[in-house]
Amino acid sequence: MKLWARHNGCAPEPAAGQLPDRDPTDGCVTRWSTGTSGRDGTEVTLYRVAGGGHTWPGGPQYAPLRLIGRVTRDFDTEAIWDFFKSHAKTVHVDLSRPR
Repeated sequence: MKLWARHNGCAPEPAAGQLPDRDPTDGCVTRWSTGTSGRDGTEVTLYRVAGGGHTWPGGPQYAPLRLIGRVTRDFDTEAIWDFFKSHAKTVHVDLSRPR
């Protein structure tokens, strides 16, 4: 996160906190850090899932715990999509030049 925050010119001290523990029985706690005020409005956000495994947040426990670890219920696909929607990248295509 520090590398990308520095690369994007974010504030040197990130904001930080912990997501609400939506499901205390999942064995996971999610902490976040966000570097803000980067060039062109960029941000860098890191979610650290303590107790989580190699799983999709909010997804199914698709394999045994001993193989993939726990699934966090603190956030899900919607939270990930919201981040990308709020930081949409504009793509400019120059059709006047042949490839």
